[in-house]
Order: sequence, then structure tokens, then C-alpha cells
Amino acid sequence: VSGLVQVGEQAHADRYTYLPLTGVFLMIAWAGWRWARGCRVRLRVAGWLAGGVLLACAVVTRQQLRHWEHAGALFQRALAVTTGNTTAMNNYASDLMAVGRLDEAVAHLNEAIRVHPHQQQPQFNLGHIYAAQGNPEQALNVMTHAFALDPTSTTAEEQLAGLMGSLAANPADELKRRIVARAHSARGDY
Repeated sequence: VSGLVQVGEQAHADRYTYLPLTGVFLMIAWAGWRWARGCRVRLRVAGWLAGGVLLACAVVTRQQLRHWEHAGALFQRALAVTTGNTTAMNNYASDLMAVGRLDEAVAHLNEAIRVHPHQQQPQFNLGHIYAAQGNPEQALNVMTHAFALDPTSTTAEEQLAGLMGSLAANPADELKRRIVARAHSARGDY
């Protein structure tokens, strides 16, 4: 909660302030009550101030809710207000993939890879798109490179498990067999 130890990729996260600020807001509310009690004018001023704050919060909340309608809107907003945000690029691309907008997804994934070439997930997603588009050699190259970055990472393990599950359902899928073989090779599991 202190922010002294980074947890995850983000440098700062406002969610860590929720609990510590509870005490601050209680102090403000109690101080306001102590200031206002016993005087009608102060009580009215405090009431109007509280109502104004609540109204302002309601307006800002309504504006922010449109960014939270669905994952695509959230990550599109994140891309609009940040630069070099590879997590937002990857997640927005994933949302675009889900709705079949593969060419747009490729552009975002390529940018994520350009900004952070050692992040695996955008490369795995790009490989899946190339496979879906019927570009097996590009898919194989991208996936091989992604596995080679860190063959034992959680991301690589999840990808390998997914590929193995897909192969169990369709053992004749040559591209997936080749990707799995290269993944095992990157791990030294010959």
C-alpha cells in the first residue's frame, strides 16, 4: 500500500490509496461537522458544499463510465492518455482479435513489440493472428522467437499448454505441432 515496493508492471496504482485515504476522509468529514455544528449558517454552507462535491463526483463518474463499457473502450482510452503502454496495446489488440479486426490488432501488436521487444504476450498474440490469417511461416517465426525469449515463463507455459490442448483435439494440425516442437526445443526438452 505504501508504494515503496512495486507490485506488477505499473509504477503507481491509485487503488493503493483507497484504504489509507479512508482515515483522511473521515478526518475531513468530522472536522467539517465540528466546524459547522451549532451555527445555522455554517451548517447550510457545509450542506451546500457537500452537495456540490457529490454533484461534481456524479458528473465525473458519468463521464468516466463510458470508458468502462467494455474492455476495448477501456484499453482504447488507456492508449489515448498514455504513451508506450505495451500492456494496453496488447490488451486492445486482444479485444480487436476477438471481434475479427485482425489487421488493426496486428498494427497494435507490432507497435507493442517495437516498444518492448522482450515482452512475450504480444508476440504470441501476433503468432496466433498470423496462423488465423493463413501465414504459417510468419506464425512459426514469431512464436519461436517468443518462446526463445523465456521458455519457462508463465506466459510461455500457458501458451504451450494451450497448444498442447489444441493438438489433443486436432493432432493433424501441422503448424501447431511445429510450434510445440520449437517450444520444447527452446526449453531444452529434445
